[in-house]
Order: sequence, then C-alpha cells, then structure tokens
Amino acid sequence: MEFVVSGLFLESPVKLIVLMVVVNGLLILAWSTKRTRLTRRVLCGGGALTVILLVVQYIVVTPSEQVIALCHELADLTQEGDVRGIERHLADDFESIDLDRAGFIQRIERTLSRHHPEEARLRHFVFDMSDTGLAVVTFDVTCRIVTSEFSEQGVHVRWRLTFRRKGNVWRVTRIEALPTASLPINNLRDLLR
Repeated sequence: MEFVVSGLFLESPVKLIVLMVVVNGLLILAWSTKRTRLTRRVLCGGGALTVILLVVQYIVVTPSEQVIALCHELADLTQEGDVRGIERHLADDFESIDLDRAGFIQRIERTLSRHHPEEARLRHFVFDMSDTGLAVVTFDVTCRIVTSEFSEQGVHVRWRLTFRRKGNVWRVTRIEALPTASLPINNLRDLLR
C-alpha cells in the first residue's frame, strides 16, 4: 500500500494531476450548487493542495526514482565504455554468474572493448523493494550493438539488478541478464564473452 500511495503522490505527475482534476471538479460542482463561505474555502483549499502536492512531488526523490536514475547512469557508463564508472556503483560483495567483483569487471572490460552498445532505451521497470534497504528491479533495454565486423539494431535485453542501500547510497550487489523472445540467452555469461 505504501508503494501505491508513494507512486501516486510522489512519482506520477500525470496520475496526480488527473486525481486532482477530478477532486477539484467535484469541489467546483459542490461550490456551484451551494455557494457558501465553507464551499469557497474548501475549493480554494483543494487548489492549494494541488499546487503543494505537485511541488512536493517535484522535490522528493523516492527510492524507486533513485534506482531508476542509477540504472540510466549505468547504461550511460556502459555506452561510454567507462568500466571504472561502472565499478564505482558495485558493492564490495558484488557477484554475478559465479564471478566476483574483480572477475566481473575484467569480463565487462573485455566485452566492451569489442562490443559497443549505443542508443540504449530503458523501459518497463518492475520493482520489488523491501524496507530492509534491498531493491530488485527488472527492466528492458533496447539498443544497437556495434563491433568492428557488424552493427545490429534493435537488440533487446532484459536485466535484473539487485541493489542494497547504505544511508542514501545504492550499490549493485547482483546483475543478471534474462532471456527474451528476441535474445534467448541462458545467463549473463552468454553476453560477456
């Protein structure tokens, strides 16, 4: 329930605006049928509440918004080939496909030296967040892969990243590549060669 309320009031301006238009429409209807000092105050309060909620929504950054921003930053770092930048976002106890942090960095450095992702578009974020500071997010990435031999447009990969929060900082503890209809891989090892 907390994530539904948080998602409505803090992460979705369109949903909030629609809700407030409906509420304010009902307040205007009530005021137009019975013009009293009370209905005028309630109407003004509804308008003020709308403005306050939109300002709060703009200012407050929720944990899921932080994780989404980090996913976009990791995608940008990957496109730039900035392996050290990626490494800064990995937890000390990071693991993936039987690789520890150092082995993963070595493997991704080797892969990015040959395969260059470009024009990455991230979408369809699905969260599983806990109160213990853990977040698992699954999302789709569509990009173009360029190598010295070929360029392939519209590569679609599904990722699952596990994050842990310490204070206000999120670190990646696990990265998994999931199969899709267009890319039937078994695991991340199929991508990191």
